[in-house]
Amino acid sequence: MPVMDEFKEEREKIKNAALKKKMQYYWYYYKYHLLAIAAAVVLVCAVIYTIVDKQEIAIQTMIISGTEVEAKASGFKQKFAESIGMSPDEYAFHYDTSIYLDYQRQDMAFVTGQQKLVTMIGAGELDVLVSEENTYKGVCLNGAFTDLTTFLTKEEIEKYQSSFFYVDQAVIEAMDAANGKEYGTNDFDPHKPELMEKPVPVGIYMSTDAALMQCYDFVGDDVVIGIIQNSERMERAVEFLRLAVK
Repeated sequence: MPVMDEFKEEREKIKNAALKKKMQYYWYYYKYHLLAIAAAVVLVCAVIYTIVDKQEIAIQTMIISGTEVEAKASGFKQKFAESIGMSPDEYAFHYDTSIYLDYQRQDMAFVTGQQKLVTMIGAGELDVLVSEENTYKGVCLNGAFTDLTTFLTKEEIEKYQSSFFYVDQAVIEAMDAANGKEYGTNDFDPHKPELMEKPVPVGIYMSTDAALMQCYDFVGDDVVIGIIQNSERMERAVEFLRLAVK
């Protein structure tokens, strides 16, 4: 089989794979590119760090494939800052919209975007993730998100239950037990917990009139928000989610 045909066949196989498998694939084919980019990023960050005084982070939010509507987003950000009693003048509020994932092209920008996302989650630097459904599926299979029932009130669970994004914890456990030799796929319906062995709600589909949806223009309509399991600012992340879905 010609090399290009083999490459195309591999790309087709990887499209519906879980994020772990995709990252192994991308590392194999693009590791030298990624290392060069990572080195450049480290250098830039080091320079910025020496120039700007580092503030304590109030919240670290990543909004995938979303474009900020500044006039509306500023009001939401102010309301959130007031709700947690932290001033933007004294604390750093990060709303990262730098990643745009195009699943049709899956070019180098796609690869580096996923690499950045995985790195931030692994390093415990991210508190809240907002993304379209396909990205959320890949990330949740890594066990990255917090079970919503651990912090939502009974009333909130009843209110948002029909909008929950579910993942099968049994699949995540099987993947972990296999030590990377088996992978889950994105071919599951997060709306149907009845088809799962151990369904866990790890995200909320935001309605078009939700507060955060008014602040950003997204490529798709199926936008999900959730809290990263290893967040170091869990209480603030929960408050952000509550304001976002209102």
